Amino acid sequence: MINYMLIKLFHKFQIFFIKKEENGLYIKNKTKNKIKKVLFYFNNYHLMHFGDIIFFEPVIQKLINHGFDVEVSCDINAASYLKFNNIKIFNNHNFNKFDLIITKVEFISFFNKSPNQILFVDTTDNKINEPLCVSIINKISSFLKINDIKSVIASASNFIIQNNNLDILLKNNERYILFNNYTHSGKFRIFSNQRKKLIDCSKKFKKNGFKIIHIGTQEDKNNDKSNYEFIDLDLRGKTRLSDVFYLVSKNNVISSVSFDTMQILIFTLNNKKSFVVNRKRLLKSNRVFREKYVHKCFNSDDLITYV
Repeated sequence: MINYMLIKLFHKFQIFFIKKEENGLYIKNKTKNKIKKVLFYFNNYHLMHFGDIIFFEPVIQKLINHGFDVEVSCDINAASYLKFNNIKIFNNHNFNKFDLIITKVEFISFFNKSPNQILFVDTTDNKINEPLCVSIINKISSFLKINDIKSVIASASNFIIQNNNLDILLKNNERYILFNNYTHSGKFRIFSNQRKKLIDCSKKFKKNGFKIIHIGTQEDKNNDKSNYEFIDLDLRGKTRLSDVFYLVSKNNVISSVSFDTMQILIFTLNNKKSFVVNRKRLLKSNRVFREKYVHKCFNSDDLITYV
C-alpha cells in the first residue's frame, strides 16, 4: 500500500515540471506542429488496467476516423480487445516514427529521458466535470485541433465472441446475475464489511429467483478459501475477457454485482444495471469524482446503484 501511494504521489510531483496545456493535460518536448502518426502507450498492466483502456478507446477510434495513423502499445488482454475492433497494435520500443505519444501521467517516469513529443493525460484531475471519456476526447481533440467536438457522446466498442460452451451452461428460462468480488488494484481499500455487502446483495437476488454466476481469475479462486453456498455457476478461471463481454450481452444475464471495476463499464456498454460497492477513498471528493465522472464515463444515466 505504501509503495503504491508513494508512486502515485511521485508522479503527481513530477508532472509539475512538465508544460501544462490545460487542466489534466501536459506536453513534454513540444516540437512538431504537424501530427500524423500517433502512439497511445499503455504497456504496463500495473499502471494501466483494462478499464483504463476502455476510457481511451473512444478517442483512439475518433483519431483513426479523422485520418490519423494510430497504434497502441498495451498488454496482451487489451491487445486482443483492440485488435478485435480494428486498432493496430505496436509491439516494439522504437518510438522514432511517431509524431506524438499519448499516455497517462502514471508513465511519466518511463518517458523521463525520452526525446519524443509526449502528451500526458491526468484522468484523476479534480477539474474534470464531465464523463471521463468525454473529457479525454475533448482535451485531446482540442490539442490536435479537431474541431467537431460539440455535444460529444462517447462509447467504447464491444468484444462479443460467441462461446458455445457458455450457451450450453446458461438456461434460457433462467435469469442470471454476474457476481465478482475481486479486484486487482486498490485491494488495500477493501475491508470485510464491503465484501459482505456484495455477498448480501447477491443473496437478495438469489431469494428473488435469480441464478448467480461467480467470475474471477484462476488466481482469485486459488487464493480464496471462502465457501459461497449461494453460487449456482462457478466460472472463476474459466472465462477469457471476450467471454465476460459475451456473458454480459446475453439477454438473460440481467445485472452485475461487483466492486467499482471494469465489470460495471461492460454492463454500461450493454445498457444494463450494476450494483456496486465502492472501494474506500481517503477523500470524499475523490469518491464523488469517481461516482459522477469515472463510473459513468460514457454519459450513462441511472445504470449504477451503490450498495
